[in-house]
Amino acid sequence: MGMSYMGNSAQGCFTYFAGGLVHEIPDQLPEGFVYKELPEGEYIVCRIEAENFEDLVTVALNQANKYLFSTWLPRHGLTTEPFSAEKYDRSPEDMACMEIWVKPLQMET
Repeated sequence: MGMSYMGNSAQGCFTYFAGGLVHEIPDQLPEGFVYKELPEGEYIVCRIEAENFEDLVTVALNQANKYLFSTWLPRHGLTTEPFSAEKYDRSPEDMACMEIWVKPLQMET
């Protein structure tokens, strides 16, 4: 799981958090660990598949982001909160897969 948050927009920066699923959260986190929870709400999910992981996180992810943010969302009168989540998975056919999760907002007119 990865999460991107707005960072210093004047410098074109964002914060990226990479983590993993845990089934029980301990009372005391090990040193260096932080707790992040996917914010509650409605999401638009864009699923991406590629032949391998390298193509997934380079070519396919770039194309999906361009389409989602430059075409699909504007055509539906939507923008997003300055946050996204990425869920990585593998299909039964061993093809690299991931989902981009964004929280939609209506575009201001």
